[in-house]
Amino acid sequence: MFPSRLILLSLALVLAACGKAPAPADSPATAPESKPASSEAAETKLPPPPATEAAIRAEDLGAQIQILASDEFAGRQPGGPGERKTVGYLTREFQRLGLKPGNGDSYVQSVDMVEIVSEAKGPVTITYADGSSDSLAIGDDAVIQTLREDPEADVSASDMVFVGFGVNAPELGWNDYADIDVKDKTVVMLVNDPGFETGNDALFRGKAMTYYGRWT
Repeated sequence: MFPSRLILLSLALVLAACGKAPAPADSPATAPESKPASSEAAETKLPPPPATEAAIRAEDLGAQIQILASDEFAGRQPGGPGERKTVGYLTREFQRLGLKPGNGDSYVQSVDMVEIVSEAKGPVTITYADGSSDSLAIGDDAVIQTLREDPEADVSASDMVFVGFGVNAPELGWNDYADIDVKDKTVVMLVNDPGFETGNDALFRGKAMTYYGRWT
């Protein structure tokens, strides 16, 4: 059994539908001299903003994504320093672009979120039809995760069935679940899209990452 505890988190960004007109395309946007609307921006050390233009350009988006994806933002994990730094950075960017807050004079709004933390101690034992078994250590060999808000999950008596990549894409003529009974069973599947690691552009959609290859 894998008990989990639920923790309420907060903070989501809210942006007004209307904002100030952008600066002309031939001049970089400049930051206003007003103080940050969020205390998070003030108390968090942030990298300097890139010099962007009013027009949407790949170079500008790349610079901003590079900042948000950097190790300094710790994965932007909700409820911790990574979230606070991310909210502060986005708030400052909204101000720099002249966008108006969507929650009074604030760019943020408190919302309830749920964090599910597995307390599974393990090990995970897989027993095969011939009676042999493998033991997987939690953290080293296996990770326990669930999206269900249940206090416990028990798969100790569940049969396992392999379904390839777990993809059902009728528009591509692909269905890994065809003729397979998965009711009340634990489904085992490969990650990514069927053609992602093969180098075969004709398989599924080749190297492209699609909705079907998501990890969630």
